This record gives sequence, structure tokens and C-alpha cells, in this order.
Amino acid sequence: MGQWNHAICEECWKKRKPGEEPVRIIGLVAELCCFCGNPTLDGIYIRQDPKKTFCKGEAAYHKKEEEENVKKS
Repeated sequence: MGQWNHAICEECWKKRKPGEEPVRIIGLVAELCCFCGNPTLDGIYIRQDPKKTFCKGEAAYHKKEEEENVKKS
């Protein structure tokens, strides 16, 4: 997913995209919303510059992906 793709809870989605229906990932994983820091199982992701998010690109799943990408190199 990388640091530009972020988990976002439904509440934060509605604030940023009023009236739009999100595409949800099936096979939900518990994680923290990169915009408010609350736990989410909503399966919604959004592309955003990490400098503009609560997680700043430092969420646990961002780090895990970096490690997996290094192993593949």
C-alpha cells in the first residue's frame, strides 16, 4: 500500500467525501484510522500526502510494507 495509501474510518471519510460511497476492501483487518487515530474495521483507504495525515506515514502497516518491500529488493 505504501505511505500514500491510508486507512480511513467511515466517519473521517464522510467528512472528506460527503455524499460519496467508498470502495471497501473485503477481508477486514483491525487498524487505526490514519486521519483521527481511532480503531477501524471499515476497510476504506484513501491516497493522501502523509504530511497531511494524523499518522504522518508512520502507522504500523506503513512500516510493515516498507520492510516487505526491502526484503523483495
